Amino acid sequence: MKSLFGSEVGTLLVDEARCEDEFPAKNMIDGVKMEPLDSDALTPELRREARKNANDIEKNIKKLVRVLSR
Repeated sequence: MKSLFGSEVGTLLVDEARCEDEFPAKNMIDGVKMEPLDSDALTPELRREARKNANDIEKNIKKLVRVLSR
């Protein structure tokens, strides 16, 4: 993949995997479904981490789609 798409893809895939691994701990309180980012069940600190993780996932996916669609 590096020869086809460059080293950027590897970095994005590793970062996306990290975000996805952290998703259950940061974004799913009950382990079944994603907690809304404005939920009262999340403390301000947890809400900040959940929002950052969700935004990082969205950002990484958009970048991967852009790079892989070349």
